[in-house]
Amino acid sequence: MIGPKEDLKPFSITLFILVTLEIIFVLFICPYLWYEVSYIIPMISLQLFIIAHFLMFLTMITDPGIIPRKEVFQAIGEIPDIFTSEGTDKKKFCKTCQIYRPARSNHCRKCDNCVEVFDHHCPFVNACIGKNNYKYFIGMVISLTLLGGMNIAGVILFIFYDGDTGRSSRSLVKNDTFLMAVAVVLALSITFLTALVFCLCIFHMKISMSGETTKEFRLNIKQNQSVAWFGEKSWFHPRLLIQSL
Repeated sequence: MIGPKEDLKPFSITLFILVTLEIIFVLFICPYLWYEVSYIIPMISLQLFIIAHFLMFLTMITDPGIIPRKEVFQAIGEIPDIFTSEGTDKKKFCKTCQIYRPARSNHCRKCDNCVEVFDHHCPFVNACIGKNNYKYFIGMVISLTLLGGMNIAGVILFIFYDGDTGRSSRSLVKNDTFLMAVAVVLALSITFLTALVFCLCIFHMKISMSGETTKEFRLNIKQNQSVAWFGEKSWFHPRLLIQSL
């Protein structure tokens, strides 16, 4: 289920950034929040961090909807009729897999597989996003957005809320100036990354409600077609259950 080796680098960088920012938040910001503000923010932040990475793991290991190639079908028996002719729905023939792929399926150049309801290939999780793992992907994006918002709120409280004791008294580092510098850099970093993830979250919420995939959305844009928030396509698996209005 894992993508090509060249995507291991962006995936590793993404994982490193997420883990590093959370560790800094927990070590330098959370002690003050826990004792002087509320333990709720550190607890929710940790829970969202775990949920987001669990969904990232599920996105990576779940079969996105890979369609076996012709030789695979032949090895296990016969090729189903749905993959042997274009039929009435004018299915496209994949020269690599040597099959007629179903509607809304596409061949991923990076993974070199045909994927059902292909959305896109995501190098940041090193996996194709398709029929079976889209729900985990969008759940991960939502969780990361909420995590970023929670951590931003925590850092703002750390900077502006004056508790009964100094910030350094609750931290491993006994230097308020250093802690404030860390908080400012952390706030800027998290805000920038959260803004990017938030835009991605809004985009996928939109195409989920309209019943499109990312590939279909891009194709419609290229063809100068207007895209409605609610379309005729809607389904429960793998996207949100939102019926056409």
